Amino acid sequence: MQDLIPALAAFGAYQAVPTLLARVRPPVHLGVKTVEWIAQRWGAAIAPAPPREYGPAERPLAVAADGVILPLRGGGKEARCGVIYEPEWNAARTPTACAGLRKEYFATLESRDTLLAPLCARADARRPQPGTVMAALGDGADGIWDGFAQYLSNRVEILDFYHVSERLGVIAKAMFGSGAAGERAARQWREAPEQELQAWGPRKLLEALDAWEPATTAGQKVREDQLRYFGNQRHRMNYPEYLRQGFPIGSGAVEGADKHVVSDRFRGTGMRWKSKTAEPLLHARAALLTQPNLDLRTYAMTC
Repeated sequence: MQDLIPALAAFGAYQAVPTLLARVRPPVHLGVKTVEWIAQRWGAAIAPAPPREYGPAERPLAVAADGVILPLRGGGKEARCGVIYEPEWNAARTPTACAGLRKEYFATLESRDTLLAPLCARADARRPQPGTVMAALGDGADGIWDGFAQYLSNRVEILDFYHVSERLGVIAKAMFGSGAAGERAARQWREAPEQELQAWGPRKLLEALDAWEPATTAGQKVREDQLRYFGNQRHRMNYPEYLRQGFPIGSGAVEGADKHVVSDRFRGTGMRWKSKTAEPLLHARAALLTQPNLDLRTYAMTC
């Protein structure tokens, strides 16, 4: 029961756990509040000593960080998520293939440093050699790059290609407008810079933005904003070289962490949390997603 109760609470609503337990006929009855208390204690015990499932990387190594809003009473707060993994291009969506990516999850409602310091320390520990370069992916937020600069050496910073693609969509809409014809032209235009970025890097995109002369004030602002953004990020957009080295260019792994660690458990209909009760459960979910067969009884003595 020491293993089962916190695992059930980490993956499903507290209210469902007593009903599920009744099917195995435990010697005692546990109410919802008791289940919550047990889950909180185990999560707090896991937080300072999460499982270390994997040894040195066997393929190129990547680390990524992102955030997703967790609904709290009185308003939402960003839950910061991180993942370390060993990417494989076009990996199959099977349990075996997913396990081969050797992912480790991290999550917290606390500060950027509370996430990035242990995330980067753990990534360092998985380098096969001290000087091995790893990929560090982000969506362009300065806080993520500042954190990587502080805590992670020997890294290649990569701007998430999916966020780049979204910005290309903004540019295309400003160029061609709305309506069916405008949307078709925007889609056709967008495909070219996406392909060029992967083949040549950002040079052609920056040249195209620089040469663009919008006819409207709104278009001029889009040009100015996006030219500034891509100019500031160009050193993180050498996608042909990243692909050559076997690094990922998209942050799908950390977007998945947002979903699996946070959204699937904390963003159910009507759910509202307190920071002090959500935080331990974030650590429990991250640990169990990292190591699904984790024996939670090993944390019993520290609860």
